[in-house]
Amino acid sequence: MPLAKAAVERSPLPGGLIGADQLNMVVLDTLRQLAQLVVITDVMFDELMTDAEQIRDRVTSLSVRTTKLAARLDALDALTVTVRTYTPTCFCTHFIT
Repeated sequence: MPLAKAAVERSPLPGGLIGADQLNMVVLDTLRQLAQLVVITDVMFDELMTDAEQIRDRVTSLSVRTTKLAARLDALDALTVTVRTYTPTCFCTHFIT
């Protein structure tokens, strides 16, 4: 997932605050940013889970198909399979006299 897909917004600190008020605003801004990060990571992990489920489904389907193909190949016996006889046919033989 590209990093530009999600961004954390920063709110500017109001001017004129001193001491405890300024510290409270910094803590509040930090907590808002952390809350936004939680939301962003939740979305990222939901997308990863969806992708992982799709990959699991495709692997399961491929496994079933491979098992069926292996069963068909095991059922074939080289001694009982009939092979067609090759009869050469060439377009140019019609024109040779």
